[in-house]
Parts: sequence; structure tokens; C-alpha cells
Amino acid sequence: MTCTTSSEEEEADVPRAALIFDVFVFYFDRFVKTLPSFTGQIVVLFCVLPVSVSIAVFLVTALFNFGIAFVAQTISSVVLLLLLVPCLTLCVLSAISTAYLLQIGHFVYRRLVRPPPTHFRKLEIEEKLKIS
Repeated sequence: MTCTTSSEEEEADVPRAALIFDVFVFYFDRFVKTLPSFTGQIVVLFCVLPVSVSIAVFLVTALFNFGIAFVAQTISSVVLLLLLVPCLTLCVLSAISTAYLLQIGHFVYRRLVRPPPTHFRKLEIEEKLKIS
């Protein structure tokens, strides 16, 4: 009989899938925290709004279509959704890259408008100490 520590017993009680999910959530949260602040606005503007409008149009037309037209519309909407998923992925990736480019542009603009000071604060502190 082998001796097991309490940490090994605790790990044995936790299912492996739960650990994988926790690790995924941890890294996803870290990734989201590194994104620029306006990434969500870009994603909503260029990804969520067009998809919600297309879903609304589908629902409105589904109310008025019956029979064969409804079956044809359902088949075409499934095909469109199969095309829409990669497009949404591409849109989200382009929104993230656009947000990073806008952030870099903002940093460059701020640097050009307000150049760094010609003197260092450390020198000012040393001068104040010499005066005292």
C-alpha cells in the first residue's frame, strides 16, 4: 500500500475535464485583460450588429413563409450560417487587430503631440535636496 498525500487525494477527486476548463478560463481571462479597451465596441459594431440584423430579418421572413418556402429558407439559412461562422471569426480577429493598430496609432499620436521632457525629474529632486 502506498502513502498518498492530501494534495494527491484532492487532485484525484477533481475530474480532469474540470481542470482543463479552469485552465482555459484562466488563459481566456488573461487574454481578454490584455486587449485594448475599445475592442468590444469594434466587435459589437462590426460583428454583433450585422448578425443580429440578419437574424431579425430571418425571423420576420420565417413568420410569413409557410410550406416549401419555409423549408427552402431553412436550408439556405443553414448554408448561410455555415458561411457566417468563419466570417464572424475573421471579423472578430480583424476587430482585435484593428483595436491594436488604433492603440498603437494613439500612442504614436500622443508621443508626437507631447514629446518627452528634455530634463529628468530626478535632477529636479537632486537640486531641491542641494538647496535644503
